[in-house]
Amino acid sequence: MTHLSLGENNFGGTLPDTISNLSTNILILNFKGNKIVGSIPTGIGNLINLQALNLLTNHFTSNIPADLGKLERLQLLILSGNNLYGEIPLTFGNLTLLTDLSISHNRLHGSIPSSLGKCKMLEKLILDQNNLTGTIPREVMSLSSLLYINISQNKLTGSLPVEVGNLKNIEELDVSENMLVGNVPSDLGSCVKLRLLYLEGNKFWGILPSSLSNLKVKVLNLHFRGAAKSFIAECKALKSIKHRNLVKVLTACSSIDFHGNDFKALVYEFMVNGSLEEWLHQNGNKDDGRDFGLARFLPEEHWQSSSIGIRGSIGYAAPGVNVADPTLFQQSKNGEASSGIDNTTNQNSIEGQRIEDCLISILKVGITYSEELLRDRPAMNEVVGQLHVINNALLGGITAL
Repeated sequence: MTHLSLGENNFGGTLPDTISNLSTNILILNFKGNKIVGSIPTGIGNLINLQALNLLTNHFTSNIPADLGKLERLQLLILSGNNLYGEIPLTFGNLTLLTDLSISHNRLHGSIPSSLGKCKMLEKLILDQNNLTGTIPREVMSLSSLLYINISQNKLTGSLPVEVGNLKNIEELDVSENMLVGNVPSDLGSCVKLRLLYLEGNKFWGILPSSLSNLKVKVLNLHFRGAAKSFIAECKALKSIKHRNLVKVLTACSSIDFHGNDFKALVYEFMVNGSLEEWLHQNGNKDDGRDFGLARFLPEEHWQSSSIGIRGSIGYAAPGVNVADPTLFQQSKNGEASSGIDNTTNQNSIEGQRIEDCLISILKVGITYSEELLRDRPAMNEVVGQLHVINNALLGGITAL
């Protein structure tokens, strides 16, 4: 027998020590998704030809046996989702063929062993949601083989090592929710394949490397009432929505700036194809962008870039840009922005009704284009045509759609 896979069942009890009596020809042990309790048998270390050990999502409560370091042919070691405690064994540095090490969602403490720097083939290092302390080992940050690192939600201290620049193949790097401090190293710019970067929940400062300029950051103004709740709502919405016409959200930042104030931001891929403003209003600024996030109709007393209030379509957000179409507002004599809709005195006015009709028409266009099936959605040129008609209705006073 070379494979023993009993995953995704309802097995309970303990894993017997006699498992070490299995043939040394065994290559794969898979017990994931059960209810196994107790300790991980140290005798597993005798299965010298083992290539994969998967104990994901059980109820193991023990230290991680140092004897697992004897499995020099091991390529996959997944122990996440248990109640393991103690430290990560230093002997894991002997697992030179290891490509995937996942020990997240446990109760591990101590530091990340620098001996992992010997695992020259390691591609995935997943250690999030433990109680790990100490600094991030420079040896680990020097592993050019790494594609994914998640060491978030621990108690790691110190700075992000400059050796991060050696991660030439890294695609996702998550060091969020730790106690890291210091400048974001300029060497991060050498991570040319980096797609997702999570730094929130630490105290980083400085300037992002210019090579990461393909990002757009939407910073929320937290001085306005409800901004914090809006940030949470927007993150939840963006987490669950996927559409080919929406710009991907890369990460969210929630931390403290260098003045000690709360800082919250959303990071998007940079969109270089102009803005909706440019398409709807031909005299628009070509460098401008528009917020297609959770829409807000601006109150009279504020002119801000945020996503608080009425929640509508999801998508691209450019920084420092107002959500509402500026043609819906006029500048008053005292310099404050005022809406054409006055809820107290002008609700019955023709102007207010016309604006309301146009806004409803815009919403109808958005809803029509949100049909689940592609064949049920109008072509983009039809959408642009309808928006032009609505725009003309607003400016010219004709009846909207």
